[in-house]
Amino acid sequence: MRAKSLAPELVDETLQRARETEQARAFEVWRRRFQAPPSDAHERARQSRFLLARGFEAAVVQRVLKQATDEAEPQGKP
Repeated sequence: MRAKSLAPELVDETLQRARETEQARAFEVWRRRFQAPPSDAHERARQSRFLLARGFEAAVVQRVLKQATDEAEPQGKP
């Protein structure tokens, strides 16, 4: 964006907004494709590769898969 002579403030603000919403966007992409958390290590790797191939950072992918697992667990478990 800077190469296109956009104001540095605008570029920084846009990148910050993108970082803030990256996990929500990644979760939505994951949900549309899988609907269920990974059941084993093989499936976890497959789902991780899917999100990584779409440009999401590894830390975001890990948080998305954890969020999916947490939401799938019954509420009564400690």
